[in-house]
Amino acid sequence: PIAIIKMQCQILLRQFTNGNLNRDLIDKGFQRILDTIARIQKVTSGLLMFARDNTLIEREVTSAYDLVNNALNLTQEKFKSKNIKVINKVERNNYYIKVNESALSQVVINLLNNSFYFINGLDSAWIEIESSVKDNSFLEISFIDSGEPILPEIRDRIFEPFFSSKPIGAGTGLGLSVSKSILKDHEGDLYLREGEHPCFVLRIPLSNSSGKQKSA
Repeated sequence: PIAIIKMQCQILLRQFTNGNLNRDLIDKGFQRILDTIARIQKVTSGLLMFARDNTLIEREVTSAYDLVNNALNLTQEKFKSKNIKVINKVERNNYYIKVNESALSQVVINLLNNSFYFINGLDSAWIEIESSVKDNSFLEISFIDSGEPILPEIRDRIFEPFFSSKPIGAGTGLGLSVSKSILKDHEGDLYLREGEHPCFVLRIPLSNSSGKQKSA
């Protein structure tokens, strides 16, 4: 959104500088700036609401298998329609996590949608999901896709608020930033692992419980 405002201001500034004052273009430029500001206000309000409520989020014990499969059930038709292969290697096991399922499901769906955006149309389009346990303390869920490696200049900023590698208007630049905040709120993390293909990893503390227990 900020990039849109910057671009429109540069266009308007050039018109004023060159004396090329086209009233219709000026009106459209200012209207787009106002629309973008309204969009920023809406997104910011959502972030503030999340910041106020995140300490009161209800959490329950679930597994990586259930978390991933519930998200895939909501997105699988989109991948099938574009012949994108989803390889889910997450197995049923005795490892559980205590999370807000709604928030974590949104993180998983966001990662799946990001992969879809960048690999849709490739000759070989696939997403692979796998899980592992680290240090007997954390569960890691990895999302790897067939896209090109992420450039260093993008990788260094990819979790910054309002930063997006998508074309202007195609993304808010908040999905990964908010997702990382959600993981931090769960005493976990979301990070990018270097490799031949893009790989985003959810890192979540293991729970000692194994039943569906709710808490605030």
